[in-house]
Amino acid sequence: MFRDELTVTIQQIGAAMFGAGDDDARRAYEADHPVAGDGWTQMGSTTIGIVERVDDYCATAFVYAAEPQPVPRVDVAAAVADIGRAPFEPVDPMESFIG
Repeated sequence: MFRDELTVTIQQIGAAMFGAGDDDARRAYEADHPVAGDGWTQMGSTTIGIVERVDDYCATAFVYAAEPQPVPRVDVAAAVADIGRAPFEPVDPMESFIG
């Protein structure tokens, strides 16, 4: 619990995989995503590594209330209105079945 001061450290770690011949792409990715842990590992023709992620953060805060408080329903259309696909995300074949 704090009243006057709070220090927060965010560490976001994720896995990255690159196929054979993707050495230039891996080096470019590594320039913005420092390697964590043991670095890159070769598994067959795939290079796998644990890296510091800079593209996705999530935070959770808990507030304790003395009395229950009403919570309005989520407006799903407003919540997803500005969501788009990142350039590196492939199209999912199941998307053709959505609205």
